[in-house]
Amino acid sequence: MTLVRTPSADLLLLVIGFIVWSIAFIALYAVNAIGCEFGWNQRFQRTVLVGLFVVHALFLAWFARQNYRYLLAADAEPRKMIAYTGFGLTVAALGSMIFVLAPSLFITMCI
Repeated sequence: MTLVRTPSADLLLLVIGFIVWSIAFIALYAVNAIGCEFGWNQRFQRTVLVGLFVVHALFLAWFARQNYRYLLAADAEPRKMIAYTGFGLTVAALGSMIFVLAPSLFITMCI
């Protein structure tokens, strides 16, 4: 058995999906709170929220695609495992973002 070194940058594949998810979570709820506090027009506020949601979702979909390409190109076993896990975690982050943040796009803006 030979030891194959994996660059530490490969480990970022494991966490970037949920980092983007957390940024989207904070951004959407912060913009919603700011819009409510400053009395933004509901249509404008909803447009900004949808824009933030779509941008983050598109980034996660793109990143999942990149992870899948990296998985197909990986040659050594540790890299394949990291790429496979990174792909799964990115897809999980995208699903979690849709499940958690999508209701904020159509429920009542300010209470």
